[in-house]
Amino acid sequence: MATSGSGIGQFSGHELMVRGRKQETGVALAIVLWLVAALSMMAAGLASLSRDEVSSAATNSLLAKSFYLGKGVARVVMLDRRLAAQSNSGSQSNSGSSNTSGLFSARYAIDGVAISATVFPANGFLSVSGAEVGVWAEYLLGVGGLDATAASQLLENMAVTPVAGGRDDGSVITVDTSTFGGLSRAYGSRGTGGTFYVETLLGAEGMTRDLYDSIKRNIAPFRHTGTFNPALAPADIQAALSLTEAPLENQAEAAGGNYFCVEVIMEFGGNEAFAQRIWVDTAGGTEGALRFVRVERPVAVSALG
Repeated sequence: MATSGSGIGQFSGHELMVRGRKQETGVALAIVLWLVAALSMMAAGLASLSRDEVSSAATNSLLAKSFYLGKGVARVVMLDRRLAAQSNSGSQSNSGSSNTSGLFSARYAIDGVAISATVFPANGFLSVSGAEVGVWAEYLLGVGGLDATAASQLLENMAVTPVAGGRDDGSVITVDTSTFGGLSRAYGSRGTGGTFYVETLLGAEGMTRDLYDSIKRNIAPFRHTGTFNPALAPADIQAALSLTEAPLENQAEAAGGNYFCVEVIMEFGGNEAFAQRIWVDTAGGTEGALRFVRVERPVAVSALG
């Protein structure tokens, strides 16, 4: 009986020892699995971060390339436009170009990049002198998403010196500021010439950063652009004003004076495409001379939709 009892006791101790080792093994296995999972998550995170960094670097590289390429194309297309006007041919040796509806456009291929460029006269954009208040109001409603009351108040704030005699006739705008006499002073001068900082609009009460960012591309940085002509406006302005492109009565309307906007669209293949707008002043004394007044940063074409 003693021997039997001793055997039972030894067996029970051994069994406890085995069970303890199994528990230790299970805990160690769980720790190892947890470490493997954590390391896998860290590796996946690092791989994702690396891909994002590579993608960001590639995008920044294309943005930089677009910025300088667009500036060069702007000079080329303005030269092609002038030569086409002199020869009345509408085409040049190294580009496919057209002069329809008063807008000069051309296509180029540079180092594998497909480029289209259009020269818009500045009076196809919103300005402080050429666009009437009603046009501004419709644009703020269609693009800025403002209601009639907010648009009216904002335009009154922008026009520091409203024209006397304004009346509330129930229309969108309740004060006659069609000449924007005060607005040009509110913008401030950029030193000499007829240009100004569009950013000054941010100083108008009621102008938020989001609203400004949504409308700034279509505001000409010139004091004198002539009467606004929707036939010379880009498609996004026409859409905002519920307009369709109308033919010009004569091509002289498209002369645009000395101020232009060159829109350059660069396609790098695949889904990578950028648009850039460059504002040009050709009022220099030398024939063919031009000055870049404002060079916009390139914007991904998909971001414009």
